[in-house]
Amino acid sequence: MKSFIFLFLSLTHLLLSQNFWNKTNFPSGSQINSVYTILGLEDNSILIGTYAMGIYKSTDNGLSFNQSGLSSQWIIKLAKDNQQSLYALTIGSTYGTGVFKSTDYGSNWTQIWSYQGGLNCLFVDNSNNIYVGLNYSSGQGGVYKSSNGGLNWVNIFPYAANVYAITKTLNGTLFLAVYENGIAHIYKSTDEGANWSKYSFTINFTATDFAVHSNGTIYLTTAGYGIYKSVDGGNSWQNTAPTGPEFSCILIIGNTIYAGTRGNYVYKSTNLGQSWEVINSGMSQDRYVLSLGLSKSGYIFAGMDYAGIYKSVNNVVSVSDETQQPEEFSLFQNYPNPFNPTTTIEFTLAEDGLTTLKVYDLLGREVQTLINEELESGRIHRVQFDGSGLSSGVYFYQLINGHNRSTKRLILMK
Repeated sequence: MKSFIFLFLSLTHLLLSQNFWNKTNFPSGSQINSVYTILGLEDNSILIGTYAMGIYKSTDNGLSFNQSGLSSQWIIKLAKDNQQSLYALTIGSTYGTGVFKSTDYGSNWTQIWSYQGGLNCLFVDNSNNIYVGLNYSSGQGGVYKSSNGGLNWVNIFPYAANVYAITKTLNGTLFLAVYENGIAHIYKSTDEGANWSKYSFTINFTATDFAVHSNGTIYLTTAGYGIYKSVDGGNSWQNTAPTGPEFSCILIIGNTIYAGTRGNYVYKSTNLGQSWEVINSGMSQDRYVLSLGLSKSGYIFAGMDYAGIYKSVNNVVSVSDETQQPEEFSLFQNYPNPFNPTTTIEFTLAEDGLTTLKVYDLLGREVQTLINEELESGRIHRVQFDGSGLSSGVYFYQLINGHNRSTKRLILMK
């Protein structure tokens, strides 16, 4: 009996003392091994963007890593669209500087945009629009956008500012974290950059990363000034994390937030930022975290400065995280708006059932039925409206699902 109790206590102690992190065999020890971006792919592989060794890939959940293109490049950011095309924002001389694209899970890369100035950030939205934020220098700056996979680019934010982070909410509002004239600002646009509104923080800090929760809350990490969040669509911002740590990146999984720091390991919040704890067990003195990424199988990977890559010992995606779904009836504003000739409409449903989405003119006459079918709740539905056969003007679209209905206005400009 005593032996059984001893064994039970020993196993309990082992479980309670298990490290959160385990170091992988990815090379470490020098600056060229620094990992600036991590991207999990649908086939459960992991792409790794390094300071000066290009892109690496792991197909065995982090047990081994192999070179996967753009060697000698500094990979600032990796991103993917919903058609499984991959994008890499790079700085280097061997293959050029700009944006590269892969359509075969990273085996081959083609340059789709070249730029000789400073580059800061890359973002790809749910409609496959690509955005690149620039570092302002010598009269060059702003945000470049491509809406056709990189064939054409246009500057939608031609201001004298450093753009450090870009994101977009479910309703299509575009957000930029900007450093301009010694002050940090948030710029937002509901019409793809045709017009911008600005929120000023009144303090001097460098923003580092955005993340948007499924409930619409926007989070912004900063270097030394905590993590700000907005619950009202960017109209106001409140600090929700300790000041001092230089937060470098943020990852939201369900209702749990992970934030990496340059010098203070990884912070974790299980209550959407109300309180935080440091998770560093297993990292020893490797405390400089540059990037965080999630694999398809639910493991977190942490890219380090000089120290390679760490991986969470356990799968961090709980059942509640996997099944977390939109539970509200919501019709979002179309984007872009005004539009010509196509625009995207998104919505979520509170219940399964017959759903209709129709477009009307100002006299209430039906113009087009976009949806009239049984749909499931629990995910974001997305549909495109083509107004090429209509005249310029104001229209409105109405969503009906059970006892729920909502109407919004859209503007067609030709």
